[in-house]
Amino acid sequence: MSTIISRLRQIQRILSASRRLPWVEVPKPGPRTTVLYQRSPPWWAKWAHAIIAVDVMLMTSIVEYTWDFGGFFRQARDDETSEKEPAETESLPLKIIGNIQEKSAAKKVFFSGFYVLSGVIFGAGILASRSRILRKVTAYKAGPRGETTLYLQTAAHPRNIGHPFPSYACSLKNGDMPSRLLVVVQGHGGWTMLVNGANVPNQNPKIGENPRHAVIRAWRDGGGWIEPSANAK
Repeated sequence: MSTIISRLRQIQRILSASRRLPWVEVPKPGPRTTVLYQRSPPWWAKWAHAIIAVDVMLMTSIVEYTWDFGGFFRQARDDETSEKEPAETESLPLKIIGNIQEKSAAKKVFFSGFYVLSGVIFGAGILASRSRILRKVTAYKAGPRGETTLYLQTAAHPRNIGHPFPSYACSLKNGDMPSRLLVVVQGHGGWTMLVNGANVPNQNPKIGENPRHAVIRAWRDGGGWIEPSANAK
């Protein structure tokens, strides 16, 4: 139970942080803008709302069958069709549901509550994860001596919208896998770069070169700080 609570708190912190951060329009392409990283988000991030809709339907169906809210109407329908059609052998899922419906109210609360909680964690986890998956990073330099601002666009952002951060507060580090890099912003945590399949404009990776090297070069050219361990790989 403590693990579940800690997971929910972590998801809640991520979602709250994403809402609190400013969402601004990314500067249009021009001489002062440079795209440091661009990649299509994973399929589950693109279809997050559809996945969550299915998740909600499954949760409501399980709760409905557990408490047998439609039992009266099903019984009336079964009485009408029982004389017309031969009885069919119940499938295993229906037998399980039937056994659950016969349990006490406390057990029904536990069973339905478990699935609702699991569904909430699953759906919230998808929303939290997609808000930390980067699909584009754009650098904007305000004049020859001006500061550079990095615009982080996640899978949760609409087109041309992102989080702005000063470049001096951002650093590039190793991710939890070789195919991932982590953009860490002071006081705001990290965002994941999926380097496999990434498109890095103004970089010409050699044939067979690890794509993370092109991402690191673009980050370095943009004036960003790179953790030595990430630069070494």
